[in-house]
Amino acid sequence: MMMNYLRVKGCKEVSRVFIASNLFQCKPTVDTHLNIRKYSKITSVDDGNWISIPRITVCGVGGGGCNSVNNMIKKQLYGVDFVITNTDAQALATSDAEKAVQLGKLLTRGLGAGANPDIGKRACEESLDELLDQIGDTQMLFVTAGMGGGTGTGAAAVLAAAAKAKGILTVGIVTKPFQFEGRHRMRMAEQGLAELEKSVDSLLVIPNQKLMEVFPEINIHNAFSMVDDVLYNGVRGISDILVKPGLINLDFADVKTIMCDSGKTLMGVGEAEGKGRDLLAAEQALNNPLLENINISGAKGVLINVSGSDATLQEVDQIVNIVSSKVDPAANIIFGSTLDSEANGRIRVTLIVTGINQPNIVPQPPVTDQQVVFGQQQRPVGQQPLQQKYEHTKQQQQQQQQQIPQQQFVNPVVQQQHYQQQQQIYQQQQPQQFQQQPPYPINPQQQQQQQQQPQYLQPEMTEMEQPKKKKGLFDWYN
Repeated sequence: MMMNYLRVKGCKEVSRVFIASNLFQCKPTVDTHLNIRKYSKITSVDDGNWISIPRITVCGVGGGGCNSVNNMIKKQLYGVDFVITNTDAQALATSDAEKAVQLGKLLTRGLGAGANPDIGKRACEESLDELLDQIGDTQMLFVTAGMGGGTGTGAAAVLAAAAKAKGILTVGIVTKPFQFEGRHRMRMAEQGLAELEKSVDSLLVIPNQKLMEVFPEINIHNAFSMVDDVLYNGVRGISDILVKPGLINLDFADVKTIMCDSGKTLMGVGEAEGKGRDLLAAEQALNNPLLENINISGAKGVLINVSGSDATLQEVDQIVNIVSSKVDPAANIIFGSTLDSEANGRIRVTLIVTGINQPNIVPQPPVTDQQVVFGQQQRPVGQQPLQQKYEHTKQQQQQQQQQIPQQQFVNPVVQQQHYQQQQQIYQQQQPQQFQQQPPYPINPQQQQQQQQQPQYLQPEMTEMEQPKKKKGLFDWYN
């Protein structure tokens, strides 16, 4: 397996970073299709050490995957190769990507899969060799697709399994359909996700329904653009770590350690400026409202990358402490920092959280009108801002106490004292009537039990317990 190498002078890490930073100070010149990168600022290539840049490829499968790739190309995502594949020949012709593979030429004849995942699977198996030739000797492959249709749902798992079998680090970034698209499409999406999760090293799922909950007034065009931006940020977060130079370098081996055979994955990107930018960026990276609500407390692997031009040690310490407090104390945390001369006072935090167990998903109640304020959904405890977390926990404890029956909190000693106080007040108000009562207080619980028992089971009263009767005129003769 080959890699893209740049030969530079020097054998120390400092010289590697210096030469790499000089290399990336200028933007690469890109051809019309934006998939051939040529760096113009290489003054000399002499014998010396090698700096390796891993090859990253994004493959869009189906209509949704091709649209996400077109969005990345328009945003000029550097350091990444693009490949699109579809059963619809017309959709391939309108794409900006140079590498395109038509799936199932004999099976579908370029007319699509007809929303049938089985046809998409068979079409990918027919054209799998051609598709793997276009992917080539890449080290990391992103498979993007929209679940629920025919080509993306059926072909994504076939491609991912073949790439993983070749030793390629395979990451799936897919979307789930809206609820209004029907139960059948959602059921097809769930089945496709189950197959894809078995075939990839890491899987990131973006539910489209989150757009309806977070931004209910958004139009259709902007909604799908936001989904494509989430896909773009996920790929960019990885490519920036591997391609851009850094003060604390993270190489491909670090990324592979965190993401290989990790299952469910959370990728978060946060960017902020001004006072408290470190806390804001870390919170944005942890709480992406468009991703699945996953509790990361049991995460086993975390990769943190802080990018900026003037990040301080205190800010870096704050970011790492916030993220490490949210995951398992025994989690493998890898930290890196990259230089970005174009940050202009902004700090960018990229998180890759892996090893998330499925049972840790936070259940979400249905969204009501009271929960949506200015287009933002009220977030659960695991995703609330730090200043609101403890208030929400206190309110939740009070609600739980109200649901528990009051009898569980009754103290017998306190109840007896309360009964004696009430008895004294009653004696002062009605002294004559109280003389007929027993000379000592009766336990309320015991009295209630005696009343519930049948008369023949109740114990007989002693002479002292029997109420005294006033003797009348004729009683003195008895």
